[in-house]
Amino acid sequence: LVMILGSFLEVISIGIVIPFLGILVSPEKIFQNETFQPLFQFLGFSNASELLFPITVAFCLIVLFSSAMRLTLLWLSTRISLASGSDLSVDMYRRILYQPYSFHCNRNSSEIITAVSNKSSLVVYSIIMPSVVIVNSIVVMIAVMGAVVLVNAIVALVLFGFLAFVYSIIIYIKRKQLRKEGLVIALETTNLIK
Repeated sequence: LVMILGSFLEVISIGIVIPFLGILVSPEKIFQNETFQPLFQFLGFSNASELLFPITVAFCLIVLFSSAMRLTLLWLSTRISLASGSDLSVDMYRRILYQPYSFHCNRNSSEIITAVSNKSSLVVYSIIMPSVVIVNSIVVMIAVMGAVVLVNAIVALVLFGFLAFVYSIIIYIKRKQLRKEGLVIALETTNLIK
Protein backbone atom coordinates (compact mmCIF):
# COMPACT_ATOMS: atom_id res chain seq x y z
CA LEU A 1 0.00 0.00 0.00
CA VAL A 2 2.82 2.38 0.88
CA MET A 3 4.62 1.45 -2.35
CA ILE A 4 1.54 2.23 -4.42
CA LEU A 5 0.89 5.51 -2.61
CA GLY A 6 4.58 6.42 -2.89
CA SER A 7 4.64 5.68 -6.60
CA PHE A 8 1.50 7.76 -7.13
CA LEU A 9 3.08 10.70 -5.26
CA GLU A 10 6.31 10.22 -7.21
CA VAL A 11 4.40 10.55 -10.49
CA ILE A 12 2.64 13.67 -9.21
CA SER A 13 5.87 15.28 -8.02
CA ILE A 14 7.58 14.54 -11.35
CA GLY A 15 4.58 15.62 -13.40
CA ILE A 16 4.10 18.91 -11.60
CA VAL A 17 7.60 20.24 -12.32
CA ILE A 18 6.95 21.45 -15.89
CA PRO A 19 3.63 23.19 -15.09
CA PHE A 20 5.26 24.81 -12.05
CA LEU A 21 8.13 26.14 -14.18
CA GLY A 22 5.56 27.38 -16.71
CA ILE A 23 3.73 29.30 -14.00
CA LEU A 24 6.98 30.80 -12.74
CA VAL A 25 8.00 31.93 -16.24
CA SER A 26 4.65 33.30 -17.42
CA PRO A 27 1.87 33.33 -14.83
CA GLU A 28 -0.22 35.53 -17.13
CA LYS A 29 -0.86 32.65 -19.54
CA ILE A 30 -2.17 30.43 -16.77
CA PHE A 31 -4.22 33.24 -15.27
CA GLN A 32 -5.81 34.02 -18.64
CA ASN A 33 -6.66 30.38 -19.32
CA GLU A 34 -10.45 30.06 -19.28
CA THR A 35 -10.33 26.56 -17.81
CA PHE A 36 -8.81 27.81 -14.56
CA GLN A 37 -10.79 31.08 -14.29
CA PRO A 38 -13.60 29.64 -12.12
CA LEU A 39 -11.00 28.23 -9.70
CA PHE A 40 -9.11 31.53 -9.54
CA GLN A 41 -12.34 33.47 -8.93
CA PHE A 42 -13.38 31.02 -6.21
CA LEU A 43 -9.99 31.43 -4.50
CA GLY A 44 -10.16 35.24 -4.87
CA PHE A 45 -7.21 35.84 -7.20
CA SER A 46 -7.55 39.01 -9.23
CA ASN A 47 -4.21 39.11 -11.11
CA ALA A 48 -1.43 36.77 -12.22
CA SER A 49 1.14 37.93 -9.66
CA GLU A 50 -1.03 36.61 -6.83
CA LEU A 51 -0.64 33.07 -8.18
CA LEU A 52 3.10 32.72 -7.58
CA PHE A 53 3.21 32.38 -3.80
CA PRO A 54 0.34 29.88 -3.29
CA ILE A 55 1.43 27.74 -6.24
CA THR A 56 5.04 27.72 -4.98
CA VAL A 57 3.84 26.69 -1.52
CA ALA A 58 1.63 23.96 -3.03
CA PHE A 59 4.56 22.69 -5.14
CA CYS A 60 6.87 22.61 -2.11
CA LEU A 61 4.26 20.79 -0.02
CA ILE A 62 3.73 18.16 -2.72
CA VAL A 63 7.48 17.58 -3.07
CA LEU A 64 7.92 17.43 0.73
CA PHE A 65 5.04 14.99 1.11
CA SER A 66 6.43 12.83 -1.70
CA SER A 67 9.88 12.86 -0.08
CA ALA A 68 8.38 11.99 3.31
CA MET A 69 6.56 9.07 1.71
CA ARG A 70 9.81 7.93 0.08
CA LEU A 71 11.59 8.06 3.45
CA THR A 72 8.74 6.17 5.10
CA LEU A 73 8.95 3.51 2.42
CA LEU A 74 12.72 3.26 2.90
CA TRP A 75 12.25 2.91 6.67
CA LEU A 76 9.57 0.24 6.26
CA SER A 77 11.61 -1.68 3.69
CA THR A 78 14.67 -1.67 5.92
CA ARG A 79 12.67 -2.65 8.97
CA ILE A 80 10.93 -5.54 7.19
CA SER A 81 14.22 -6.77 5.69
CA LEU A 82 16.07 -6.68 9.00
CA ALA A 83 13.16 -8.32 10.85
CA SER A 84 13.19 -11.10 8.26
CA GLY A 85 16.92 -11.51 8.77
CA SER A 86 16.45 -11.66 12.52
CA ASP A 87 13.81 -14.36 12.15
CA LEU A 88 16.10 -16.25 9.80
CA SER A 89 19.01 -16.09 12.28
CA VAL A 90 16.85 -17.21 15.20
CA ASP A 91 15.53 -20.13 13.20
CA MET A 92 19.03 -21.13 12.09
CA TYR A 93 20.36 -21.00 15.68
CA ARG A 94 17.39 -23.01 16.93
CA ARG A 95 17.95 -25.74 14.33
CA ILE A 96 21.65 -25.91 15.12
CA LEU A 97 21.15 -25.97 18.90
CA TYR A 98 18.70 -28.87 18.64
CA GLN A 99 21.22 -31.06 16.81
CA PRO A 100 22.59 -34.09 18.67
CA TYR A 101 25.65 -33.69 20.91
CA SER A 102 27.82 -35.63 18.45
CA PHE A 103 27.08 -33.02 15.79
CA HIS A 104 28.49 -30.28 18.02
CA CYS A 105 31.55 -32.34 18.95
CA ASN A 106 32.44 -32.86 15.29
CA ARG A 107 31.97 -29.23 14.26
CA ASN A 108 34.10 -26.17 14.76
CA SER A 109 32.16 -23.49 16.63
CA SER A 110 33.57 -20.75 14.40
CA GLU A 111 31.96 -22.40 11.37
CA ILE A 112 28.59 -22.46 13.11
CA ILE A 113 28.84 -18.86 14.32
CA THR A 114 29.95 -17.72 10.86
CA ALA A 115 27.21 -19.63 9.12
CA VAL A 116 24.55 -18.08 11.28
CA SER A 117 25.79 -14.52 11.75
CA ASN A 118 27.60 -13.63 8.54
CA LYS A 119 25.67 -15.70 6.06
CA SER A 120 22.29 -14.61 7.44
CA SER A 121 23.51 -11.01 7.15
CA LEU A 122 24.56 -11.71 3.58
CA VAL A 123 21.09 -13.05 2.85
CA VAL A 124 19.51 -9.91 4.30
CA TYR A 125 21.78 -7.42 2.57
CA SER A 126 22.28 -9.34 -0.68
CA ILE A 127 18.85 -10.89 -1.27
CA ILE A 128 16.04 -9.57 0.92
CA MET A 129 16.81 -5.82 0.86
CA PRO A 130 17.61 -5.72 -2.87
CA SER A 131 14.43 -7.70 -3.59
CA VAL A 132 12.34 -5.17 -1.68
CA VAL A 133 14.08 -2.32 -3.52
CA ILE A 134 13.49 -4.05 -6.86
CA VAL A 135 9.78 -4.53 -6.10
CA ASN A 136 9.51 -0.88 -5.08
CA SER A 137 11.36 0.25 -8.20
CA ILE A 138 9.09 -1.87 -10.40
CA VAL A 139 5.97 -0.35 -8.82
CA VAL A 140 7.34 3.19 -9.32
CA MET A 141 8.44 2.34 -12.87
CA ILE A 142 4.98 1.01 -13.73
CA ALA A 143 3.37 4.16 -12.35
CA VAL A 144 5.75 6.50 -14.18
CA MET A 145 5.53 4.51 -17.42
CA GLY A 146 1.75 4.50 -17.12
CA ALA A 147 1.76 8.28 -16.78
CA VAL A 148 4.15 8.66 -19.71
CA VAL A 149 2.02 6.30 -21.84
CA LEU A 150 -1.00 8.48 -21.11
CA VAL A 151 0.94 11.52 -22.33
CA ASN A 152 2.76 9.96 -25.30
CA ALA A 153 2.73 6.20 -25.89
CA ILE A 154 5.42 6.13 -28.60
CA VAL A 155 7.95 8.00 -26.44
CA ALA A 156 7.14 5.69 -23.52
CA LEU A 157 7.71 2.54 -25.55
CA VAL A 158 10.97 3.82 -27.05
CA LEU A 159 12.18 4.87 -23.58
CA PHE A 160 11.22 1.53 -22.05
CA GLY A 161 12.95 -0.39 -24.86
CA PHE A 162 16.11 1.70 -24.54
CA LEU A 163 16.27 1.24 -20.76
CA ALA A 164 15.65 -2.51 -21.08
CA PHE A 165 18.48 -2.74 -23.63
CA VAL A 166 20.93 -0.81 -21.41
CA TYR A 167 20.07 -2.86 -18.33
CA SER A 168 20.44 -6.10 -20.31
CA ILE A 169 23.95 -5.09 -21.37
CA ILE A 170 24.91 -4.18 -17.79
CA ILE A 171 23.56 -7.49 -16.47
CA TYR A 172 25.41 -9.45 -19.16
CA ILE A 173 28.71 -7.69 -18.45
CA LYS A 174 28.54 -7.96 -14.64
CA ARG A 175 27.11 -11.50 -14.37
CA LYS A 176 30.43 -13.39 -14.39
CA GLN A 177 32.10 -10.93 -12.03
CA LEU A 178 29.25 -11.17 -9.53
CA ARG A 179 29.32 -14.98 -9.60
CA LYS A 180 33.09 -15.03 -9.01
CA GLU A 181 32.93 -12.50 -6.17
CA GLY A 182 30.00 -14.36 -4.60
CA LEU A 183 32.06 -17.55 -4.44
CA VAL A 184 34.96 -15.71 -2.83
CA ILE A 185 32.64 -14.19 -0.22
CA ALA A 186 31.05 -17.56 0.53
CA LEU A 187 34.44 -19.23 0.99
CA GLU A 188 36.11 -16.47 3.00
CA THR A 189 33.35 -15.69 5.50
CA THR A 190 34.26 -18.82 7.45
CA ASN A 191 37.87 -17.65 7.72
CA LEU A 192 36.73 -14.27 9.00
CA ILE A 193 35.63 -15.59 12.40
CA LYS A 194 38.65 -17.92 12.63
